[in-house]
Amino acid sequence: MLLQIFKAILITSTVGSVLAALLLLLKPITKRYFGSAWQYYAWAIVLIVMMLPVTIRLPQVTTNIAPDVSLNMQQTFTDATVQTESENVQQIPIPAVDTKPLGQSTVNVLKDISFGITDMMCYAWLVGLMLMLGINLIRYLIFLRAIHKNSVIISCPGIDADKIITRKTSMIDAPLMVGIFSPLLLLPDIEMSEENLNYILLHELTHYRRHDLWYKWFAMLVNTVHWFNPFAYIVSRQIDQECEISCDLSVVANLDENEQKGYMNTILTLVSRTGTTTKLFTTAMASNKNQIKRRFTMIKNATKKVK
Repeated sequence: MLLQIFKAILITSTVGSVLAALLLLLKPITKRYFGSAWQYYAWAIVLIVMMLPVTIRLPQVTTNIAPDVSLNMQQTFTDATVQTESENVQQIPIPAVDTKPLGQSTVNVLKDISFGITDMMCYAWLVGLMLMLGINLIRYLIFLRAIHKNSVIISCPGIDADKIITRKTSMIDAPLMVGIFSPLLLLPDIEMSEENLNYILLHELTHYRRHDLWYKWFAMLVNTVHWFNPFAYIVSRQIDQECEISCDLSVVANLDENEQKGYMNTILTLVSRTGTTTKLFTTAMASNKNQIKRRFTMIKNATKKVK
């Protein structure tokens, strides 16, 4: 059963890799004609393909590779016994004959001693999957536990405390949201203006309404199952990048020119304080300094893009 699952994973991983490579090759073209939302959610198709259940049915192999000679031998011995009895000749003991087909015996022996490369790859994949899943979940739980110990609950305007809990902590240097069943909005313990806070809340609430954390957890699951495939990591990185850009454009769609400048200034302020460590399974308004230029370019050209 495990071997069949592994073979199915290899098939879906190959198909997903081809699809991911195709999207990467077409990206310079699709950026001209499709908006940021399309760029973001197109990668979900790759994730779904890589997790589609595939059933492999191998052809039945005939294991009886030698003729069944046991019946003929028994018949011969029986005829000989009857003949000697009729002639009153002393009977000669007949040795026992193994009635098991010779071909079946050979196949069973081969099965007992066979352990091929595919079997070793299968168990290596399972060990890698368990290690990656365990490490990621342990890191995530340690982070959550540390946050709860080193943060205080606060109230924010426009945040429904029954749906989203807001905490302020000195453990982070930029706002982020974490959790899918019990969303938690984390704010850095720094002084910020009311304007900056409003833009931060707009950004993070947009992530919440779009269920971006569910999307990221699904990407993590696919990445864990296909940990041996480099394209799984490329897809996850593309999702992280397009997530923030599409969120930016969704926010600024309802802002005027001055408000857009204020929004970008808020991002710049946060980026100047942000380190390089990325938190697992979170949304972050200022998580990647290298993407800031592209994000700002997309914001400035937002009216020319298809939302």
